[in-house]
Amino acid sequence: PFKEDLLAAEAERYVAVVITSSRAFGLASESSAFFEIKLQLNETIESFRVTESKATIHTSDRLLSFKAEGSTWNEHRF
Repeated sequence: PFKEDLLAAEAERYVAVVITSSRAFGLASESSAFFEIKLQLNETIESFRVTESKATIHTSDRLLSFKAEGSTWNEHRF
């Protein structure tokens, strides 16, 4: 996306994740589309981890996870 800073991009066997300054995108190997979740104003990325079939992003406000078999973002607020 234009005017967004790329913070991270990582891929494993069944899942790929791109994190920008305002969004996170997940891509599952069985899908041809990226699934987007918007970051909130002033929400910061604390850490992220990508395994073979799951991505987890820990932000200042919530825990986001993306599984290859589900192809959707799950959100857990603190």
